[in-house]
Amino acid sequence: GSVDYFQNRIDDMILDAPTSPTAGLPGNNISKNIGSMINEGIELTLASENLTGAVQWRTNLTFTYATNEIVSLNNDDDIIFTYTINRVGEPISALYGYEYAGVNPANGNPMYIKGDGTLVQGNPLDNTYYLVNTEDMSDLSQPTTPLSASADRKVLGNTAPKFFGGIGNTFSFRNLDLDVFLTYGVGNKIMNVTRQAGMAQEFLNNSKEILNRWTPENPNTEVPRLSYANSSFLNLDNNGSSRFVEDGSFLRVQNVSLGYTIPESILSKFAAGTISKVRLFAQVRNAFVFTKYSGVDPELNFSTTTNSQFGVDFNTNPQLRTFTAGLTLGF
Repeated sequence: GSVDYFQNRIDDMILDAPTSPTAGLPGNNISKNIGSMINEGIELTLASENLTGAVQWRTNLTFTYATNEIVSLNNDDDIIFTYTINRVGEPISALYGYEYAGVNPANGNPMYIKGDGTLVQGNPLDNTYYLVNTEDMSDLSQPTTPLSASADRKVLGNTAPKFFGGIGNTFSFRNLDLDVFLTYGVGNKIMNVTRQAGMAQEFLNNSKEILNRWTPENPNTEVPRLSYANSSFLNLDNNGSSRFVEDGSFLRVQNVSLGYTIPESILSKFAAGTISKVRLFAQVRNAFVFTKYSGVDPELNFSTTTNSQFGVDFNTNPQLRTFTAGLTLGF
């Protein structure tokens, strides 16, 4: 096996720098080499022979622990996207939005923790925010300011896994061989926009999660009360919310291949001198995924053009499961 430490500092990243509107440049910005970030971590590789003899079993394992940190931006200003942010001191594409504090059991209103730590609740009957009176949760006598995009949004999580890798196992017995390859990732967060969009509370497809909404008979839930066609207020549509941020850790059975090599003693009777080897095999890719993520696949990303909006799942197609069978000939 081997252990490697790496540190990769990337300087002069190309970023947009604002210009004066009087300059007449499209978008009022120009591209400059002004950003930098650091990738740092450890890579571990192990190989072992677990069984020898008639039954053989070999294992190869890779493990990578990696961190990413943005060191500088244009004037160190935040670069904010719909659900993510690039900020100095944070990893690239950190999830960004409002901190959800659950449902007020007294009335079903969604609650949030503002940037200054104040606990507030949103009343969908008038789309107004009120301070939460923890001694009387039904109290709506203290109106307060709405959630502020500039003051109340926070970093909600890192979209990159804390560690990841793969585990390959090869088994053989006489003329049979079996390969099983697993991949894993642990610790990354995903903004499940698909789940957020499935809570629209209108006469269209809704997620079954809506069945667990607040009612007087079901006061202890994470799903607010019903309010028809008011999803933008109840679910904060088109905004990040910790309510829809989930753990993306997974273990995937990436590939399973079973093969059988026809013995030479049999092959020589039918193809002596012409074919030296015949191996029959069957293979399945993306066989299983074990994860607590509620979406269709924890390794999804709706953006295919930028790593600044990584970790966002919005109606993204999952990886395909494919079955293959064939034979390999040797001459």
